[in-house]
Amino acid sequence: MGSWFVRHPIATFLVLVYATTTALVCVPKELTEPGLLPGGATPHGVLEDVLGSAVPAFIVTALVSGKAGVPDIARRSFWWWVSLRWYLIGLVAPLLAAMSSCPRWLDRYAHTATSRGISGSKV
Repeated sequence: MGSWFVRHPIATFLVLVYATTTALVCVPKELTEPGLLPGGATPHGVLEDVLGSAVPAFIVTALVSGKAGVPDIARRSFWWWVSLRWYLIGLVAPLLAAMSSCPRWLDRYAHTATSRGISGSKV
């Protein structure tokens, strides 16, 4: 049976991903309520990301490559390099997108407030 996992690593990975994400249904409700993390994020999403994909990836790598593969995938997962330009794009682009859409939000809010008879000058 172990040789089947080695011969079919992608199928093994997909089955493990499905099994772990399906098992997350059993996570207690207290851990899935919004508001536990900043921005209204839920830990359930974090659990799905980490447990649902990273853990099966490490398991399949250990089955296929043995003990030598696990440190290799860990190194490749956490140590990567791109040029400085891509780091800047990754950090600046979301800020520019948020700043460019901010006037639209404010305009929409002002339009709805004035249509309801609410003005900003009242204290």
